[in-house]
Amino acid sequence: MAALMGRAGIAVGAVVMLLFANPISAAAVPKEFLVAPWGEVGQWFPPGAAATLIRELSYFPSADTAFPWLVLAAWAAGGILLSVVGHFRTAGGAEPDAEASVAESDAEASVAV
Repeated sequence: MAALMGRAGIAVGAVVMLLFANPISAAAVPKEFLVAPWGEVGQWFPPGAAATLIRELSYFPSADTAFPWLVLAAWAAGGILLSVVGHFRTAGGAEPDAEASVAESDAEASVAV
């Protein structure tokens, strides 16, 4: 998110995961104890999928764990995709061209002084 949105992307990611996904993740209680449909929605986010996966592997070894694995894989693939898009968006370097030219002129001015 930071590569696409700048510093605001870090805040958006933190707010979504910490203030939205964690409370509906059903990590502390079963998803059936949460108000419908939030228990099911929480399973589509990494905290909910990870908690369900660990619970199922620990207490119910023969349970089907395909859905939590797919959710975690999809979020990982989405993160990699956003990173690649952000990398090629700023492929010229770490800074956009306009900022790089300003930085170079500032550096030249400080050397000349």
